[in-house]
Amino acid sequence: MGSYSNGVYDPPPRRDDADAWGKMRYSRLSKEDAVDNDITPIDSFVLPIGRQEIQLARIVYESGGMPQLRVRIREGKRFTVFDLDPDSAERWGRAMVAWAAGEKK
Repeated sequence: MGSYSNGVYDPPPRRDDADAWGKMRYSRLSKEDAVDNDITPIDSFVLPIGRQEIQLARIVYESGGMPQLRVRIREGKRFTVFDLDPDSAERWGRAMVAWAAGEKK
């Protein structure tokens, strides 16, 4: 098992192990996230095309403020992480559901 200096790292599964990618835990948190904030995993999945790993979690910062939706996208070794307020998450979710419904016809 690999580790960073803060000890919060699990090595990723082999690229050809699709089941392991789908079952990955929301465990790769920065030291600040792991210690200072309340994070509750919501969902984690791998896209069938492109193999990007998507992780969704509820985050409440210790410093206060409203709960937010953390979206974490892993593309190979690159991560994109952003937090959404409830109104923005709802708008984005409605747009995605409407698009998916239109494509399934």
